[in-house]
Order: sequence, then structure tokens, then C-alpha cells
Amino acid sequence: MDAGSLSPPDAIVALRSFPRRFRALMPPSDGTDDEHDRARRAAAERAAATATTAIVAATGDLRRVLLEDHPQLGAATPAPGGDLDAAATALAKLAGAQPADAWARTGQRGAATVSAADLLREAVGAAAAQLRGAGVEGDDSD
Repeated sequence: MDAGSLSPPDAIVALRSFPRRFRALMPPSDGTDDEHDRARRAAAERAAATATTAIVAATGDLRRVLLEDHPQLGAATPAPGGDLDAAATALAKLAGAQPADAWARTGQRGAATVSAADLLREAVGAAAAQLRGAGVEGDDSD
């Protein structure tokens, strides 16, 4: 997935698909889990937690860019983990409520200027990278 080329509507669709896609990484537990299943489940849970942290951070930064004039970003670090479903839904809902001109609003991260659209794409890119890292290439058909 090339998150850098996603439009905000496509990024919203991807965000809404992540909870399902991460759940698909986890083998069902039927009480007879072997070591491979436990390791696979643990890797998927770690990937989902890391993706959640990235999505929560992007949500906070996006809110600031949408509400403040060119804010300095990156100072706050969200607590790790959380609920992927809630985090992805919250960011998708925030993004879906924005008018087209909101995506050009900017903030400052170090020496770089980032747009609202950049922040949304970064969240999707981070979650997609975690899917790949957990062993499953995410498809773009969602």
C-alpha cells in the first residue's frame, strides 16, 4: 500500500478496514493452540497495539491541525496500545467530517510542514506497515 498517494476518502475506507484485517491475522483459539498459533497471535496483538498507538497519535495531531493555526506537532506521545477498533473508528469519523479544504491545513513537525492529509496518510501507512510486519500483506481492495 502506498499511503502517500491515498485520498482522504480512500484513507477513511482503509482505517475502517484495519480492525477486521488485524483480527484476520489472529488464529482462532479453540483450546488446542500450538506454539505456532500462540506466537502468531502474539505477533498480531503487538502489531495491532503499535498500529493503535500510531492512529491515536495521528488523531491528536490531526485535531490540532484542524483547530489551531499551524501548530507545532509531535510533543505529546500517546500511551501505547489501546483499542484498535475505537481508535480507527474515531480517526475515520473525524476525517469523514472534514470539508475538502480542511486537508490543506498545516502544522509543523520539527523543520517539516505537514498537512492534515499528510497526517491521515501517515496513520494509514503506519497501520499498513504493521500488517505487513505481522506477516500479511494488506490488500488495497477494502
